[in-house]
Parts: sequence; structure tokens; C-alpha cells
Amino acid sequence: MGLNLTRSECEQFSAKGRDRDAWEHNPDLFYPGGKRKLYGYMTEKRDMDNFNRHSRGKSRLKFEIWSYQETVGNLAMQMSEDNQQLIWYKNKAAKHQKRAKASEESLKLVSEKLRQTIEENKIVRLRTKMHHEGNKEEMEYLEKFFNDQLKMIYDARTAEEDKFEKIQQEHREMIYQSNATTSSSEDH
Repeated sequence: MGLNLTRSECEQFSAKGRDRDAWEHNPDLFYPGGKRKLYGYMTEKRDMDNFNRHSRGKSRLKFEIWSYQETVGNLAMQMSEDNQQLIWYKNKAAKHQKRAKASEESLKLVSEKLRQTIEENKIVRLRTKMHHEGNKEEMEYLEKFFNDQLKMIYDARTAEEDKFEKIQQEHREMIYQSNATTSSSEDH
């Protein structure tokens, strides 16, 4: 039995003595014990023609000869270009991933700073409000204290004025009386 193989596989069959020459000169198909022998070689045009001559029906094989460059070289070159392009895309993806990671870390840092700033602003607002309330209470206390002091001073001044007025009244009366006594004694 013959198979269509690659060059390296053909070399393996050739090394074991089961290549095209062995098939054509000594087609011993079985090992002792009844196990089938396997032969392998590269198919040529004559093999295809022979197959097509002996095959019946529509199962004819076509045989085309292509150059190594057409079959292997172009594919190898395309694979090389694809590999280069793949490496380029991998590098681009790695750079993109690094940027994304750096952006993510920056976002985390900025978010943390924002959270801290918001917390600090809340604390400052609370302290300012407490300070304002304290100042307001102190101002109300001072206003009450000064109003009380002014009232006391006003009351004291009014009392002093009343007292002074009484004293003045008494002095006037005394003067009137003394004037009246002196003028009546002069009249007499």
C-alpha cells in the first residue's frame, strides 16, 4: 500500500527501506504474521496517470505541477508577513493594555483624591457651621450683655437725673423761700 507524504515523511520511509523503490521492486505487502506493511513516497505525475487509467467511473484525480515557490515559498512568505503583522498587533495591544492600566490607576488615584477632598470639605463645612453657631451664640450673649449694661446705665442715669432734679427742686424751693423771707423782711 502506498501513501502520498511530505518530504520528511518520505525520508523516514526511505530510511526504513519502504520507499518508492522498495514498492516498485519488491511489493511485499505483509509482515510475517499477517500485519500489513506500509510504504510511503512522493506522488509523481505518472502515479496519477496510472491511477486514472485503472480507475473506473468518475473518480479521476487531477495532477498539476506547481513550483516550490508557488506552493511553499509564497505560503511561507505570507506566514512570515502574517507573523510580522501579528507581532506588530501584539505590541500595539500590549501598549494599549499598558495605557489602559495606567489610565485605570490614574482614575483610581484621582477618585481617591476626590473622595478625600469631599470628606475634607464636609469636615471644613461642619467645623465652619459649628464655629458660626458658636460665634452667633457669643454675639447674642454679648448683645444681651451690652443691652443689659446700657439699660443699667440708662436706668442709673435716669435715677441720677431724677435725684439731681429733686435736689435742684429743693434748692429752688429753698431759694424761693429764702428770697421770699428776705423780701418780706425788707418789705417790713
